[in-house]
Amino acid sequence: MTKPLDRDPALDVPMWRALDLQRAYAYRDRGVAATILDDLDGAQLGDLVGVLIDMHNQDLTDLSSLGAAVAVSALRSEFDQVAACAPAESEFAITTVLRDVAGGADMTAALKSLAPVARAHLLAAYVTAMNVSAFGRAGCQRRLEATAEITEQDLGKPRPYPQPLPAGR
Repeated sequence: MTKPLDRDPALDVPMWRALDLQRAYAYRDRGVAATILDDLDGAQLGDLVGVLIDMHNQDLTDLSSLGAAVAVSALRSEFDQVAACAPAESEFAITTVLRDVAGGADMTAALKSLAPVARAHLLAAYVTAMNVSAFGRAGCQRRLEATAEITEQDLGKPRPYPQPLPAGR
């Protein structure tokens, strides 16, 4: 399970938005994915991208320790399904980049070519696809819900806005 990120309180909103953006992709909720980043300023968006990178790195470590490493080249189908939930204005770019990455393209270069909002969507879609591939869609959803619960209860960092998806949906 992904460990919640215990950081500076200024990162609470970006951390929760990163988690909820992944939840939107895991639940295939395009409406939430399209609006979850709407009111973030440039600094918060940059922080959110950093949080998503940290979550990605933690997930890679977790998957490796579980012996569930995922070959990126095997994720094309899952990438297509997850990317279909991206906001309409980002869907094509995200789908294209994810397919390129599945074909061996460098993710870091791809990220640099995108605007911050599209970067956030790309990273969330990528991490979600990786986790769905390893744990199945329901397993990915359970892991994200457990991370949210641990963040709220154990770290005492409640979501600073209304929950965008029903728990356990």
